[in-house]
Amino acid sequence: MERTSFRDPAGCTWVGPDAVYRASWADPAVQANSKDLEVVLRPLQDESLWIPAQPVDPSRFPPYLKGICPLPRQAWEHPRVFFPSYAHEWSPAMLYRAAELTLTLNER
Repeated sequence: MERTSFRDPAGCTWVGPDAVYRASWADPAVQANSKDLEVVLRPLQDESLWIPAQPVDPSRFPPYLKGICPLPRQAWEHPRVFFPSYAHEWSPAMLYRAAELTLTLNER
């Protein structure tokens, strides 16, 4: 499996039956400090404005992920979204709320 992406060339995502896993091969020293991210993201997660993410030890990935590619340097687990929806399916009011949330998150 090729692990590059135009959105995240140093990362990869797997969808499992109960969770979604993100992995990164980027040098942690180059990425933002995880404690800084925790300070910013935790309140947003508590307000249900940001999907929860928990750090995962890459060596403890579920067996169905092993062997797909080399173990990453960092990994996170996210809950699966019950019902995926796409922007082209949204009403104007939903698009407006998404834009509002985007601006709110950027202001914070």
